[in-house]
Amino acid sequence: MISLGSPLGFFSKPPVIDFAPELDCCQCDGQLKVYKSRNKPVVTLHLGEFISHERLMECRCCKKRYKSEQLSGLVPKRCKFGYDVMVHVGKALFLRHCSQGQVIDELALRNICISASEIAYLGKKFIIYLSIAHHRRAHAIKDRMRQRGGYILHLDGTCDGKGPVLMSGLDSISEIVLGNIKLPSENADEIVPFLENIRKLFGIPIAIVHDMGRGILKAVAAVFPATPDFICHFHFLRDIGKDLFGIEYDLIRNRLKVHGIRAILRRRSRSLKQTMDNNPKAACMVENGISSGRLPALSPEMIAAIGCYSLIQWALMDVHNGYGFPFDCPHLSFAERLFTVYQC
Repeated sequence: MISLGSPLGFFSKPPVIDFAPELDCCQCDGQLKVYKSRNKPVVTLHLGEFISHERLMECRCCKKRYKSEQLSGLVPKRCKFGYDVMVHVGKALFLRHCSQGQVIDELALRNICISASEIAYLGKKFIIYLSIAHHRRAHAIKDRMRQRGGYILHLDGTCDGKGPVLMSGLDSISEIVLGNIKLPSENADEIVPFLENIRKLFGIPIAIVHDMGRGILKAVAAVFPATPDFICHFHFLRDIGKDLFGIEYDLIRNRLKVHGIRAILRRRSRSLKQTMDNNPKAACMVENGISSGRLPALSPEMIAAIGCYSLIQWALMDVHNGYGFPFDCPHLSFAERLFTVYQC
């Protein structure tokens, strides 16, 4: 048996590693004998691919059978890829937002060959394992929130058009997600079982915060009738913003679209870039900026082209804060930059 606590590097040929139960005798003090041995290809992050040769033992007295806990801790039953590979894939997909191709390239650097379909499968498997672990640790999460004085339940649902709704509930104090579920719609009858499960696992919250959706309002009143109920300030301001500025903002967006200003500026930018690329000094200035405090020896026309190109790039720059309208108004910001460019 070798130690699996430290990296062993990569192997040109998968090595064979022996595994056996860690017990010397049965719990009834009976002697153990080998009743079966089996080989299985295994892939882990710290070893890469290897062949596990496992000896399964059986008690001579009570016939109880034992397997290697060490191997079981590395890879799930009837699986080739270890838990650490599954966790790496899950984090890459859902935390770092990597594509399947990027994950394949990352694992290839660690001598792990894997297909796109296997990446997709391990990603789904990661979610299932995470859900099971979350449910099994619900009591510990509840105790932690109780030590902090309770929890405030934030509810929100997200959807893509008219598709299913992903309903989520989290504690805003500890920022722990308490539950997720995909629902056909934000109907109260669909939301009530979700809230009842949260109440069963984590108890009654100190308060509840959500948007002004009728389904959520009705479901919260049914499951948590005596709990203080608040409207989310963000959702409230977003809805008010749509009422106050929605028509004007649509007008700005449509006017920009009708005139095709972005397309015109991009064409002009490409033309100016081609002109500057033909002049090494101008290209160097665009690439590196002015470091000496003096303009290079360029013609007035070329300096004007560089200035025009720079203004266009600034006007086309995307500025988003990620909160959406009305907190995020990229079309309005673009129009304001156009006025500045026009004045210049």
